[in-house]
Amino acid sequence: MQCGEGIGTYLFPFLPFKIPKEQVIWKLDEISFWVDGITIERTGRLWSTYMVNRKDFDKWLAKNAENTGAKTLANTEFISLEVESDYTVTKATVKTPEGEKQIKPSVVIAADGVDSTGLKLLGFEIDKKTTRGKVLSFEMKNLSLSKPNSFQVFLGGFAPGAYAYILPTSATMANVCAGTILPQKKIKSRYEEFLELPPVKKRLRNGEEVGEKSGWVPICYLTDKWVYGNVLLVGDAANLNFKPFAEGIHPAIICGDIAGKTASDFVHD
Repeated sequence: MQCGEGIGTYLFPFLPFKIPKEQVIWKLDEISFWVDGITIERTGRLWSTYMVNRKDFDKWLAKNAENTGAKTLANTEFISLEVESDYTVTKATVKTPEGEKQIKPSVVIAADGVDSTGLKLLGFEIDKKTTRGKVLSFEMKNLSLSKPNSFQVFLGGFAPGAYAYILPTSATMANVCAGTILPQKKIKSRYEEFLELPPVKKRLRNGEEVGEKSGWVPICYLTDKWVYGNVLLVGDAANLNFKPFAEGIHPAIICGDIAGKTASDFVHD
């Protein structure tokens, strides 16, 4: 799971459905920005964040889709496509526990991330050095968080071209991350510099890593368009996230909803 798991409160009205309270595991009432020893705090609805458990949240989304008629194929690997010259996909092959299966799709929605298999099978060669940023992220417990309801963002000279944050998920747990929007910068050394900042060291001194959530995020468009033939790009495959922290849950839901409705209209028209 490669995600900070935070959703900005001010964006909730734009969602196509309501997120139930049981899917929210923690609320952050402010964002604090630390820059070279100076801290600025912001509170209010624009600066509050809801935290979700992505594993449970994604299962809930899938269940909702199934309740409206979708069929989910678990443990299924996307293997190949047959594509015409205008990018129209005529056949897709997937590998399931029961063996390979062929699907003849009317529409393909490529919502498979920054390292999109769909784009590769369509023949696109993505320049990873210029289109992606690296994120090192770890779930940590036993933290000494002085303000567990604060989203703490760290910027400044400790890591040029990078950012870092402590995103609490409870009073003693948080997702701790450093990311860079400059792919040529070595993110590991940036993360190590971040951990040595006095306010960070104080909060994480007893911390224990219990999970890794590192990954890549798009920092610019991977292709020129979002629609190729009968293929729609959505989410990180379409560079649909909020910079600079690459918040992608909201845009993925909103744009996934639009893509689903567009595909339905196309099929039924």
